Amino acid sequence: MQFMDDAIWAILEEGMVSPHEAFMKAIDKRRFEPLLSPEEQALGHAAGSVPEDEKRISGNFVKPIGARARAGTR
Repeated sequence: MQFMDDAIWAILEEGMVSPHEAFMKAIDKRRFEPLLSPEEQALGHAAGSVPEDEKRISGNFVKPIGARARAGTR
């Protein structure tokens, strides 16, 4: 077994995929972001990669399944 990003890195090194494609499929996008061209590095922020200095909002944003059903009956 191996991690998904390790498998992507291996096929990237073999030249089977482009850095752009590897970045888009990676789970840890920061690992692949330095391989992108300067024009594509802004893509990282749109694809879920968050700069280290940017604080993430804490909290659980997932509503329980039953909450939707109960909300509609009131």
